[in-house]
Formats: sequence, structure tokens, C-alpha cells
Amino acid sequence: MFLKLISFHHVYHDVRGLVRRVIKAKRDKQEIKPNVNEGTIFGINKAVYDKAITYPRCLSSNQFLVFICSPTCSYQLEYPRLPKRRWGKALGYLFEHLISLFIMAYTFTQHVVPKCSESLIHFEQRNYWMIFASIVALATPCTYIWLAIFYWLFHTWTNMCAELTRFADRRFYADWWNAGNLAEYWRKWNYPIHNWLARHCYYPLVRRGLSSEMARLITFLVSAILHEYLIVGIFRRVNFYAFAAMAVNIPLIQL
Repeated sequence: MFLKLISFHHVYHDVRGLVRRVIKAKRDKQEIKPNVNEGTIFGINKAVYDKAITYPRCLSSNQFLVFICSPTCSYQLEYPRLPKRRWGKALGYLFEHLISLFIMAYTFTQHVVPKCSESLIHFEQRNYWMIFASIVALATPCTYIWLAIFYWLFHTWTNMCAELTRFADRRFYADWWNAGNLAEYWRKWNYPIHNWLARHCYYPLVRRGLSSEMARLITFLVSAILHEYLIVGIFRRVNFYAFAAMAVNIPLIQL
């Protein structure tokens, strides 16, 4: 919700800037027409431009509510929409959603919790070898839980919401498992957040004159801060673990 509110405000900030540019162009008697090759006006798609210049009529509570319910963090004046809701597909995604939740709950209660309970004695005795062995034993069930969480959130939940809102842009993730480097992985595994960071952090910094490398660095630091904020909200403690886990990726991505 925090990211959606920022995106909604930022887009309409840009819309107001566009309207001022149009008013100035008309006052200066400049001809405003679409680019012959790209079909854009001021670098903006013509369909989006036609809606943007109707501001403030294009700003409505209905637009806001649809955006809040849509499986995206980045607001647009126009989204690709399906002609109708496909209830069969929505029910199929709901079934997969519930199955994913069951897999997560079963793996956690039957494999992770018992192993953690057995490991408590090793922490009390400071038996570091057995602590390490317990962590290794938890690696496989935790990996399955992580994959189930990914499928539950980025496939079943997002596609179910997309069916209910007739949201046609289904690019929620790409083949991150085939990523050739860390930078490609971070781009592919979470498109909603990646697109938000690109639209509302990276490109605004570039437009203000920062180099691509510096803008990328600041964008990744923003991502690290947001990850730490989530952990603080869950555990009610500031320990910078999530921030550090993200920040150590920066030198690798810069390479």
C-alpha cells in the first residue's frame, strides 16, 4: 500500500507537469502533434497523453480503487484489460493458492519446527558443529518453503487478482532460475517491485543528472532500506540483517 500510494502521487505529479507543458506550448503557439515514427507526444504514448490532458477529470476514486486492487505497485493512467472476467481461471488459481499454503504449513510444522526443537540443546551446550549440522538439515525444507511462497505470491495470488480485476499484464516474474548473473536475477524474480524502483527511483535520478551507476546504487540502497523496514515491522527490532543481506549484493551487481 505504501508503494502504491507513492506511485499514485508520483504519476499525477508528472501528469500536472505534462499539463503545464501543454499550456506553455499552446501559449507559445507551438504545434502539438504525435511523433510520426513513435506515435508519442512529449515522449508519451498518445492514448495516455489524451487521457492525461483531461486532468483533473482523469483523477477519480474509481481509478484509485481499481489500482489498489490490481496486482501491480506502479500506477498508470491506462492498463491493458481483459474483455471479461474468467471465473474458471480465477477458481483454478484459488485452488493452487490453497494448495501452496498447505505445502508451506505442512513443511514448516512437520520438518522445520521439529528440527529447530531438537537443535535447542546444541545452542545451550554451544556445540557449534551440531548447530552447523542443524542449519544444513534445515536447508532443504526451507528451500521448499521459499519456492512455495514464491509460487503462492507471484503466480497464484497475482494471477487470481488479475483475473478478478481484468488486469491483462501478467508479467509478474521471468525465468529467474536461468539468470546468468545476480543483476539479471534481481530484475527477473520480482517484476512489480523492480518496475516500481525503476519508475519511481532509478529513472527520476537519471533525469536529474545522476550517472547510471550512481542511480543504480541509490536504487538498490532504497530496496535494502525497504527490506529492513519489513523485518523491523515483523520482529519489532532493528538489527540491519535484511539491509546487510541486500547491501552485500551491490558490489556483485556493479560488476
